[in-house]
Amino acid sequence: MPGGKPIGVKGTGPRATATLREVSGGKAEAERLFQELTQGGSDVTPPGYDGTMIELPSGRGRIGFRPTSKSGPPTIDVFALDSNGRRIPVRKIKFVD
Repeated sequence: MPGGKPIGVKGTGPRATATLREVSGGKAEAERLFQELTQGGSDVTPPGYDGTMIELPSGRGRIGFRPTSKSGPPTIDVFALDSNGRRIPVRKIKFVD
C-alpha cells in the first residue's frame, strides 16, 4: 500500500473482488516484489500451499508467492497488518503481462 493507496488496479474477471489487485510485469515483477516485501522473514510454507509463504520479521503477518494460480498469473497472497495494526485491505496481487 504505497502512500496508503492499494497497488495496481482493481481486479477484473468473474472472481474479482475489492481485495484483488492487478499489476503488470508478470513473474519477474512478482518475484521482485515478493523478495522486497519479505526481506528478513522466515519460511513458514504450509503443506499443500502451491508456493512459498514467509512470516514477516515484524510479526505483522505472512506473505505468500505462487508462481501460477488457478486463474493463471503469478500471485502474491497478503495476510498482513499495517503499521497501525489494521488488516491490509489487499488480499491478492495478480501479475498480468
